[in-house]
Amino acid sequence: MANYFLYPEEQESLNSWLLEWNIELDHRTRNQFRDALPVARLVDRLHTNLVDLSVYKVSTSVAGMQDNWKMFKIRVLKSLKIDLSDMDVEQLALGTSGAIEQLLFCIKYTQHERL
Repeated sequence: MANYFLYPEEQESLNSWLLEWNIELDHRTRNQFRDALPVARLVDRLHTNLVDLSVYKVSTSVAGMQDNWKMFKIRVLKSLKIDLSDMDVEQLALGTSGAIEQLLFCIKYTQHERL
């Protein structure tokens, strides 16, 4: 992943798609998406029976968020053919600008690939 940059048309496409799911990326939601659990909930809505939400614990520490991302990477993203490096995991947990947008953009395209 490690790009953390979307072109304006990609960002517009992502924003439209997120609005279909009643999600608006603002400061609050970006902060929530530092943890993998909200992303896991979204993927669970997209791909039923793929995500076991019971394995994720709500976390407020960066270390706990990284643990959730690592588990999400192994249990879910691998089956969606989305690869995250250890650096990506860290950047997602830290809330680095553009990291969650890049991941959500990748997830957006899995919606149609798994049908």
